[in-house]
Amino acid sequence: MITYASEFGSFHIWFLFGLIVCALICYSLEKVAMEVTALGVIVILLFFFHFFPILDADGMSNLSASKILAGFANPALLTVLALLVVGQGVVKTGILEVVSGHVLLLGQGRLWLAMLLSLVSVLVISAF
Repeated sequence: MITYASEFGSFHIWFLFGLIVCALICYSLEKVAMEVTALGVIVILLFFFHFFPILDADGMSNLSASKILAGFANPALLTVLALLVVGQGVVKTGILEVVSGHVLLLGQGRLWLAMLLSLVSVLVISAF
């Protein structure tokens, strides 16, 4: 017996690859807000797997809406996203340029010393 998943498996994969490419284009062009793009991708995934489910041998959907949303609630993903938010805040406030200017001044024109100071400061800060 041919299941729906094996019959249309490549269709699902190609659709997801296309969705990833479209999302990357939307993120890079920044014509649509990042939040709208992210929510749009989630909504498209929910609709797509609702209308084109991947079925198991019993005819039940392997990817329900709760499973799809649970993937986005993964603590590791949320941690990475939180770090991206903090990094964007550091760039937007300009504090990164101030700190890097002080490191270059302390390096006294020697690039290796500025690099060493940067590495030591990152070593200390990353412990906390």
